[in-house]
Amino acid sequence: MELWVPEQTIGDYGKSAIKQANELLRQANKPVLVDLLNMEDLEWCIAAMRNVPSERQLPWHQMGYMLREENAFNFCFKLTDKAHRVAGACLCEYCPADNVLNVEMLQNFRITPSVLDGNLFRFALYTIVLFLLECRGKGVRIMFPVNRKVASYYIEKFDFYDITDDNTGDILYRDTSDLIAWFVRDAALVEGE
Repeated sequence: MELWVPEQTIGDYGKSAIKQANELLRQANKPVLVDLLNMEDLEWCIAAMRNVPSERQLPWHQMGYMLREENAFNFCFKLTDKAHRVAGACLCEYCPADNVLNVEMLQNFRITPSVLDGNLFRFALYTIVLFLLECRGKGVRIMFPVNRKVASYYIEKFDFYDITDDNTGDILYRDTSDLIAWFVRDAALVEGE
């Protein structure tokens, strides 16, 4: 008799990646937790927009549908010393057709100066790499960075490259094998901080 094992879902891969990311951050003594983004967290993101300068505001109020998407991997960062309120969030969608994770939105709400300042993308990439390892994804695309300065930051600091025909920086990409090599180097640095 053959044992039936249910196929893992994007949600299963996400939960596993978040568990591993939390262990990495705990070992590095970082006062932050990663959690799946839920409706209450999204409402906090929407409320947090009131305190963000207009040039940094993102349309969190339009993103409720992302919590219901079958291929969504949405997570947030909560500071351990701030009643576990969302301090940063990331919305992603996994594209099974090409086995790539799209980062749709990422934002640090800067509730207070914190470990996320200057590290949000780095910590999000840790979680993303762990997710890609779980689902055997081929890479990650950053969809429509908020401006050219942010796109340049991803390109220069994290070695993403522009895959648009007109070099606008609207879609950036990095494959999983390159991200794994970066992750191994960078995670060792974080643990040594």
